[in-house]
Amino acid sequence: MMHKLTIIMVSYNTKDLVVQCLDSVKRAMHAYGQEIGRKDIEVWVVDNASSDRTVEVVRHAHPWVTVAALKENTGFARANNAIMRRTKSEYVLLLNSDTIVGENVLSKMIPWMDEKKDVAVATCKVEFPNGKLDPACHRGFPTPWASFTYMVGLSKLFPKTKAFGQYQMSYINLQTTHEIDSPSGAFYLVRRSAIKDVGFLDERFFMYAEDLDWSKRFKEHGWKVMYVPISTVIHVKGQSGTAKHDPRTRLRTLNSFYRTMHTFYEKHYERKYPKVISVLVHLGIDLRWMLVKLKT
Repeated sequence: MMHKLTIIMVSYNTKDLVVQCLDSVKRAMHAYGQEIGRKDIEVWVVDNASSDRTVEVVRHAHPWVTVAALKENTGFARANNAIMRRTKSEYVLLLNSDTIVGENVLSKMIPWMDEKKDVAVATCKVEFPNGKLDPACHRGFPTPWASFTYMVGLSKLFPKTKAFGQYQMSYINLQTTHEIDSPSGAFYLVRRSAIKDVGFLDERFFMYAEDLDWSKRFKEHGWKVMYVPISTVIHVKGQSGTAKHDPRTRLRTLNSFYRTMHTFYEKHYERKYPKVISVLVHLGIDLRWMLVKLKT
């Protein structure tokens, strides 16, 4: 029997957040009409070798969830791919462990996807706990121009102008359903047939930008990527890997982020721009990386 939906949550030292997120998923499943223990929706937690007893805590609090305990931290893309290769559902939902799912998210988003056969990926409205939109759920691709206007602050000065608001696509009405370049991996609902067309997440991205890369590949194959503000997820952002009280973990996370920026540019833009532009882009990434390190 093929499931309707596979929910995959990758965890790393966030046991309390994982349990909280699963509490909200359980409520959303009941609202969708899914009884725990049936096979319409399956939920996986993939633990990337946490040291905080995540595996034991989740198995005790939510025995209906399938837990895959990895022996090493394989990164976000590889952990998700491992489960996608093992499952055969119609849809896959990548869900961050630091989210709280609204009760009506599944009952609204799944029927919406059922009607939109040309859509590969959809996200709902993702908000911070203070009620503000997480701009990462509504992103444009980081072209050299979009990245430049974001880094120098033009996108903040002129957010409603298309020329300067491309990085977060802030010039589009956020109350309407529309195409975007990419949502974040916090809530990334994807159609299985589109995955078969495009392939899995690129495992060269250990952490960050694997969602951007996937969205770009979907769009290049003619699929749509949509922002659908008919339901809400709360994102308690930056808990996995950031470890505010652990400077070494934070530094590793930042290093991964800026290496990823180089990798994404090399894969998608290096051959499309003159060499001088590419040199400036890489220098800009390294400069920003250096400034962030000085502040850490």
